[in-house]
Amino acid sequence: MPTTSRREDIFIDLFLSAYENRSWADALHEQPDKIERTKPAVDWLAKRKSDGKALAIEHTIIEPFLGEKGDFASFEAAFLEIERDTSLPVPGRWIRVFVPVGTLQNQTKAAQDAIVESVHRWIKSNRLFLRDGRSEHRCEITGVPGTVPSTSHSN
Repeated sequence: MPTTSRREDIFIDLFLSAYENRSWADALHEQPDKIERTKPAVDWLAKRKSDGKALAIEHTIIEPFLGEKGDFASFEAAFLEIERDTSLPVPGRWIRVFVPVGTLQNQTKAAQDAIVESVHRWIKSNRLFLRDGRSEHRCEITGVPGTVPSTSHSN
């Protein structure tokens, strides 16, 4: 029986803490969907201590495009290293990088690493020279044949 928390559990817990003037904040809860994965069940079942009233909560994933959750997971894992680079931020500057959907899909680990490294290198080399206001720049991806360069926006 899986007992680990899912990322959305924190949001459901926050919802309960505020719902109906915080009257569900101390509710006892169970997660039937975690207990019996082979039978359909709600995500959370809360029981209010004050009156024993029950509340069922179901969480549904809505993806803006087919496969968005998987695409984001691979993207986040690959590009998180750039976010951790504390030498990149420029005071008063916001740099947004656009990476087309599916860029990392069906790529080898070496190709994914080359794409991430190319973007990281471009930001590091150009971040101090971006002009004020909105601008667009191409980032040449090296080390991966046939890749499409990404576009970086700065404000």
